[in-house]
Amino acid sequence: MVSIIIPVYNLELYIASCLESVLNQTYKDIEVIVVNDGSTDSSQMIIDAYCHKDCRIKALRKSNGGLTSARNYGLSYATGEWIMHLDGDDWLNDSAVERFIAEAESTQADIVIGGLNFVWHNRAEQVIPPYCNSDFNLADYISSTWTTLCGSFQRKAIYDKYDLQSPEQISYCEDFHLMVRLCHYSKIVRSIPDCNYNYRQRETSIIHSYSSKTEDDELWAYNDIYSFLKSVNRERELAKPMAWRALKASQEMLLDVNRHQQYINYMSWKKEYILSCPFYNFKQKLMAWSLTHGVSIVARTIVALRNMAHHK
Repeated sequence: MVSIIIPVYNLELYIASCLESVLNQTYKDIEVIVVNDGSTDSSQMIIDAYCHKDCRIKALRKSNGGLTSARNYGLSYATGEWIMHLDGDDWLNDSAVERFIAEAESTQADIVIGGLNFVWHNRAEQVIPPYCNSDFNLADYISSTWTTLCGSFQRKAIYDKYDLQSPEQISYCEDFHLMVRLCHYSKIVRSIPDCNYNYRQRETSIIHSYSSKTEDDELWAYNDIYSFLKSVNRERELAKPMAWRALKASQEMLLDVNRHQQYINYMSWKKEYILSCPFYNFKQKLMAWSLTHGVSIVARTIVALRNMAHHK
């Protein structure tokens, strides 16, 4: 059986189409765990109506705690052999579950990762991460832009054996934080180019609302992932792609002299990868190198000249 976990918070406009897509799956042995995370709109009424329509739906309610809290709550009730995470404003193609389980069973994989259909109000685009076109490699996965938990299929035994769940204190980069651990502990990870997950793009969603909080979450997640990789003796193997992600996420610090000390502190294990970072141009590499090698006057001068040019 496949447990599909759906967190819901004020999604009255979308949850019906999400649930329809799940109930229409060609693979029928599923349980649908819908977690209402303290919605104040009519989401619960819609969920209740679908519960009466199909007994495979389990409707759970909790006070608002955020996306990761809702996912973890749903996971604690899951009884299937397989886990799928589906956000309540997204939807699946009818054969999504069947395709994932066929790949998992034919290859004995613990995780299957697919591509995504990014859907805006006026257009759609298929996004097939580079690691979907070759044998799965965790370094390639870490180097990729698209590391979402959704659009993948995981064996529940991995969660149970290693007591894995998403960190509830962050609301950004929590998918990546969990997926690195899941991939590390899995014996076989398969990636397929099929795009069976439809990822609705909304301006109000967390991924499109970058702020100081989401920046802090991302920076914390990368440090915590590195600590995990160190604990399982994979830090040297995976330090470079992890450092590159962290360097990219910390670019704003370079442009603010008041945050230069924060940048220096954050670069503890990453500074040796500054010059090879593909996300930094020459000027950024010069600033970053000077800050992390005790020549901060160079970085301050570049920022001052940049500010003067902008004020002309």
